[in-house]
Amino acid sequence: MRPYHIFRTWIWELLALVLATGLISAITALLAIYDGKPAPHWGFRLNFNALLALLSTIHRAMVVVIVSQVISQRKWEWFGRDRTRPLADLQQFDSGSRGSFGALLLIPTVLWKDVVTLIAAIILLASFLVGPFVQQASRTSECSFPALGMNASIPFAHYVPRSGGYYDIAESPTMDYGIPTPDIAAAILSSIMAPEGVENQINPSCSSGNCTFPEGDPEGPQTGNIGDDNLVSYSTVGMCNICADVVSLVTAKDLDATTNETRYTLPNGFNFTYDRPQIGTKVAEIWPTEDLEWMADLFTPELRAASRWAYINATFMGRGRGAIQDNANLTAAMCSLYPCLRTYTVSITNNQLDEREIRSDILQADTRGQGSNPNGIESWSSSNNPWYHYTAVKAPCRIGGNVYDKETMSSLPNATNLTLYSLANTTGDDSTSYRYEYRNISAPEQCIYRQNAQFVKAISTVFHNEIFVGDCTLYKGLQCYKHNYEKNAGMLTDLGAGAILRTLFNNGAMHFDDVNRWFNSFTNAMTNRFRFEYGTNPFNDTIRSALLSDRGLDPSLSKDLPSGLAQGLAWQTTTCIAMHIYWLLLPVILTFVTVLLSVWTIITNWRHRHDRPVWKESILPLIFYGHKIESTDAGASAARSPENELADNIEMTHRGSYRQPNDTSDEEERLVHEEGKLMEASEMMEVSKNIPVTFRWPNSAETTSTALQQEKPWLRRRKPQAVEADSLLGGNEESLHPASKLSTISTDTFEIDIHSEQPQHVSRPTMAYGRL
Repeated sequence: MRPYHIFRTWIWELLALVLATGLISAITALLAIYDGKPAPHWGFRLNFNALLALLSTIHRAMVVVIVSQVISQRKWEWFGRDRTRPLADLQQFDSGSRGSFGALLLIPTVLWKDVVTLIAAIILLASFLVGPFVQQASRTSECSFPALGMNASIPFAHYVPRSGGYYDIAESPTMDYGIPTPDIAAAILSSIMAPEGVENQINPSCSSGNCTFPEGDPEGPQTGNIGDDNLVSYSTVGMCNICADVVSLVTAKDLDATTNETRYTLPNGFNFTYDRPQIGTKVAEIWPTEDLEWMADLFTPELRAASRWAYINATFMGRGRGAIQDNANLTAAMCSLYPCLRTYTVSITNNQLDEREIRSDILQADTRGQGSNPNGIESWSSSNNPWYHYTAVKAPCRIGGNVYDKETMSSLPNATNLTLYSLANTTGDDSTSYRYEYRNISAPEQCIYRQNAQFVKAISTVFHNEIFVGDCTLYKGLQCYKHNYEKNAGMLTDLGAGAILRTLFNNGAMHFDDVNRWFNSFTNAMTNRFRFEYGTNPFNDTIRSALLSDRGLDPSLSKDLPSGLAQGLAWQTTTCIAMHIYWLLLPVILTFVTVLLSVWTIITNWRHRHDRPVWKESILPLIFYGHKIESTDAGASAARSPENELADNIEMTHRGSYRQPNDTSDEEERLVHEEGKLMEASEMMEVSKNIPVTFRWPNSAETTSTALQQEKPWLRRRKPQAVEADSLLGGNEESLHPASKLSTISTDTFEIDIHSEQPQHVSRPTMAYGRL
């Protein structure tokens, strides 16, 4: 016997299953793709949430279609089991397949009896939650994204200076080396008077108010291609300081017990006499110091390296209020200000610059391969060195998309050769173990940071002659001046040394931490000046010399050099999509369980493909195969059988073109030859299209008769000899095969005349309560 078309019958549900799976996948993919991103702009007719709502609605519809058909098919299994079921269950299943309320009422019926139907009803009941849950999965939050076309930059100095600061020796053969210009004196004075002032602060360019600078150098040994999350820093040529508390090295000696004079002396001979009751007594003094070996154990390797090429090594001593013999109010410090390479992490948030220094490196003299001890370099300092630029190599260093360390950068074809005169520990920890050596290094210009030697000399000259040389006395108040100003007054007599000494003395409330804090503020201000006023991009003397030759030694030449700027990203704050994936669990679970139910139901139908058709929601089997319904209530059947009840109320009128009894179609002929085989729902639908019926309501015989008499004139009275052959769902058991009877019925045209005085042989469908 030919098997039933199981998969063909379920084809639309399978397509709906594929569509439902694709829709929930699309919803998840959309949320994942746009998570943390601005909502896409698709015009005014559709937005992101509307698309999600549309997809979730279609998804729910597909799920409902599938589980409804599963419930509909399960009702035939429900009545086809060994035990009998109440006929009312038929209505329960039908209602349960049509909506959430019906599914809710169906649950008690199938609870603990049919797990598949129970799960399908729960899915149908919970399916209305798909839309709200998808909407909950799509939240909004503030986020930032790169703003194209907006500027984001911050000044950094690879080479200092690009302009000003000193008079170049090439500009006049008669001039001395490294003569300071007024602009550098003004920059120094401003940094002294207001180190935290706005004129000494970095002013980055950030159009959106929120900027990052991800293209910096990594901190660590990484090399090769790296991600932006490791690029943390930018470096700049700057000024650094290191201070040592030397109060422990001070000796106090009472000169005269009657006058209360006390002399405070350091091992290097720096001293001043404090006479408390006398007017004009000295209370503070600052002075340049060249040799620092007197510091003994306080002369650390770090301080030794920093002081070698320092702008200045200055010693400060001050005596505050207190008892004459009490050294608790005595402050003594030695501070070195030196050229350095400073490295920062940078970000701008709400127009506020956030810079954090993570390291600093000492700039060392680049002797450019001059060999050992070139021109007596061991005796040179920043005050008399006009030739050898102060240099540092940043490693690791980013060039384009690659990062290089000291080993890998030396192999680059465009590397510049350097010979750095640096301090090295040769034998041990004592002071005699340190000596200067020449280190040969090759690095690309992008990784080299330089400060011009003449620029350093110009700053050193101002520091030595005008700033860090002076004292304070108590005479009608605190008076601070440059040392010996009466005989050798300068333009910064009171503004330079006087401003520093007043700040450090702090009305007698001196402390080493305050001294160290002020020097930090001053060097920060000078570093900022280097960055926005004097800094430029990677640059070397070969390029500068070529430019000087082309311009005929034009003093304004270096102003043509670009400012050193680090480029970053400007970020705009907007509303972005935030995916809350746990809200998608319900739709995903419903879809997954629906797939399992569908597969289980289809497999079950396929196992019975030879004897059970798939009827699902069709009601035609109740009409065509009503005789197969068995009732266990004999009394009810005897009193008034459902067959008789239904037959009294249904009147069939078959209309169609007239055919001879043997003039049947191929499909009908096939059905006739398949004796004992139930029709599929599609087959019953095709046959039933040729069987018009009229429901005869009580007391409506006249109306029905009139309507039938008004049918088209080709309707004719039924032939008596054809009555038995055309009995539908009636007659004896041998004549009840639906296919053969329906094919016979379709061969002629008939009507039922309910007003005939003679009994008419009318074929009536039959139905009884019971079990399939």
